[in-house]
Amino acid sequence: PSLQREHRKWICENPSAVFEAKGFYVTPFEVPNVVTIPSLVKEITKYKSWTEFVNQALGETANNTDAQLTKTDIEKAQWTDGTLRTSEMHNIGIDVGQICHIAIGRLTQAGQLHIVHRERCVLDKLKERKNILKREFRVAVTVMDSQPETNLVHQMQKVDKNLYGGVYSQNRKLATYEVVMVDKNAKEGKLPINQARIVRDLGFDELKDMYKAGLVFWQPQDDQEDGLFADHSTDMTREQVLDRSNEMIYTWAKSKEGQDHYMHTTLYLHTACRLMPTVSKNVSLASFPISLKLKVSQKTDSAV
Repeated sequence: PSLQREHRKWICENPSAVFEAKGFYVTPFEVPNVVTIPSLVKEITKYKSWTEFVNQALGETANNTDAQLTKTDIEKAQWTDGTLRTSEMHNIGIDVGQICHIAIGRLTQAGQLHIVHRERCVLDKLKERKNILKREFRVAVTVMDSQPETNLVHQMQKVDKNLYGGVYSQNRKLATYEVVMVDKNAKEGKLPINQARIVRDLGFDELKDMYKAGLVFWQPQDDQEDGLFADHSTDMTREQVLDRSNEMIYTWAKSKEGQDHYMHTTLYLHTACRLMPTVSKNVSLASFPISLKLKVSQKTDSAV
């Protein structure tokens, strides 16, 4: 096709807008004598995916469904065979806000993340609900959002040694997470809490891959809560941006209108589950209700 100027015309994209403005969106197709069709065809071979070619070579927004979490992915993860809840020890992830979002679950030996319970509560009731849920689900490790309620995390750590404040990091040289214990002799300016530092985008990438691989299952509760969980889990999109070093990286960006709280909660839960083997030796089982099954056998001999 010929892309010369005589074959093109300007078309108003928003004729119903009530304000006056001029905007110009330039693509490679606007300069066909500089960026030719054969050169674009050759350019395709330099990229691993069609999405990257559209984003980088054409300068247009494109999302690869394999690189995003979709409603279909979340629906496939819904558990439909009874209950996921067992007598095993669980962990908690909490996204803190005026309305706190809580998820409880565990990692199986097969590497599956089982989300057995979700709920929301007001901030003033968080400590009370967390203590109740800890006893009810035999919770070992808790990872909760450390911002902006750092003082709350500090208070809760005084009575729960296996509670960590989740802190997002952009250090891509780290593993997905690392534990940083508070230094009592540290100078002012450092967070006075035990931290679970999480590489945010890498953590969301791992969650996305687990959903795609069928390694995440969640217990249905009610239509409203389940719909909210699905909306939050699919609100963010994985986009390419330039970092401070002017290198192209992928990041997860929240939509302008939506909410993503349960997605963060799930990441905190996943981190708590992975921390469990390293801190389980500090978990006191005295506070957990344990049911004992006793077998009584009758003896024919009267002597005891």
